[in-house]
Amino acid sequence: NSPSKVKMYYTERCPHSVRALKTIESEGLGEHVELVDCAKNSEVCKGISGVPTFEKDGKKYPGYKSGDELRALLNK
Repeated sequence: NSPSKVKMYYTERCPHSVRALKTIESEGLGEHVELVDCAKNSEVCKGISGVPTFEKDGKKYPGYKSGDELRALLNK
């Protein structure tokens, strides 16, 4: 039962987004997270009120997530 993918909406100027990117990398979760840079994809990010925001199956989960929280989200 492999984890599915989540999207992460972020910007490189947001310290919480940068922290989330580092967590994804350090926890080895990169292959499960599709990154959407809102600075470069403003159209795609129209419904996003803050970054980072994670999305899975159309449901949005705003805010930073730890490695454990991300794994739980992936396995939902």
